[in-house]
Amino acid sequence: MRGFTLIELVVTLSVAAILATIAVPNFETAIQNNRQVAQINALVEALSLARSTAVKEGGSSTVTVCAGTSMSCTDTNWADGWIVFSTPPNPPGGNPQAVRVFPALSGGNTLTSHSQPSGSLVNSYSFSSSGLLSGTGSASDFYFVLCDARGSTMARTLDLLPTGSIEAGQTPGYRIDGTTSLTCP
Repeated sequence: MRGFTLIELVVTLSVAAILATIAVPNFETAIQNNRQVAQINALVEALSLARSTAVKEGGSSTVTVCAGTSMSCTDTNWADGWIVFSTPPNPPGGNPQAVRVFPALSGGNTLTSHSQPSGSLVNSYSFSSSGLLSGTGSASDFYFVLCDARGSTMARTLDLLPTGSIEAGQTPGYRIDGTTSLTCP
């Protein structure tokens, strides 16, 4: 006779249930990690696009990245998405042109941007034709914090220097230096 006995079937289903119980939580973690990496990469793409567009346009035009999807730059919630737009030099303060609009974050993630050393929230960044950040004031650098449901221990960071350089944190839960803990809203 061919086929399975009832005992063989029960044992096989039990092993499958145990493996599924172990695999599903790990799969959820993989999804959250991949979502964070994709969202940080989208932010790097926007900042790089703004910087390269400013250099390409040259002159005294500026290219801005700001929270939200309007060019008013009044939103501080980067999780709602962000926009890259160019402001031509002539006439001064001329009509800004959208370069690209990035969608809101998925998965209920939050994204905030802060200045160093004050830690105050920042809603926009402008690049000059030299590729440098313009209007940075006394801030020595800026950083973004991306958080998901797992909290600050799994938060990701991205630093933006006044030179326009971008660096992503390698250790979840910590700033670029690897020792300063991140906090989530």
